[in-house]
Amino acid sequence: MKNLKNSIKRICAVSLAVLMLGGSAVTVLPEVAENGIVAQAADWEMYTTDDGFLWRENNEGNVTIIGYHGESLDVRIPSTINGKVVTEIDIGELPPCGFYNGTSLFIPDSVTNIVTSTYLTYIRSLTSIVVDRNNKHYSSENGVVFNKDKSVLVIYPAGKKGAYTIPNSVKEIGSFSFSGCEDLTSVKISNSVIGIGRHAFCGCKKLKNIKIPNSVMNTCNCFREEFENQ
Repeated sequence: MKNLKNSIKRICAVSLAVLMLGGSAVTVLPEVAENGIVAQAADWEMYTTDDGFLWRENNEGNVTIIGYHGESLDVRIPSTINGKVVTEIDIGELPPCGFYNGTSLFIPDSVTNIVTSTYLTYIRSLTSIVVDRNNKHYSSENGVVFNKDKSVLVIYPAGKKGAYTIPNSVKEIGSFSFSGCEDLTSVKISNSVIGIGRHAFCGCKKLKNIKIPNSVMNTCNCFREEFENQ
């Protein structure tokens, strides 16, 4: 495990070094810890933009955003980088690097896939995420991200405080969607919800009471364990 932590630190250090060098590329190679866990299982070149976005080329030849180390608090993901279309956001590729200081995040209409993980949802400074209204795959309401028809709640920003009522359109609370929301005090789940994904409320330290309606037919076993052990 010590080797794994050191590997992650080295990956993050490389990211920062690349920024200091000004937009050069680095090949990230697999590195296996002594317990067999792969710290970085990909083999791809990572790039940075002048304004601090970390990115790689994905299998379709488009851009995957994997981090941000700029100084802006209002982070606006571009729709293209170097003539390539930005189609994916996957912050979990460089743990625990990510959008360190941003309070708001803008997602362009070009994005077709957001890979949710604890690394994206644990950005404690983030209070609002806005999706371009022309995006055909995602939408946003009051700073919260949903799929296009708002039947799936995708990301609730970890920096939002207080109580939240899930819209009646939502049928599924996505995996990791509320992870790390330490200042979330209560959540009202409507009877429209039929599924709750894994680790959906992990790390919600102030969330002491939550009622699961009878409509929920699909709940990951870890959900109750996480909530009861907080």
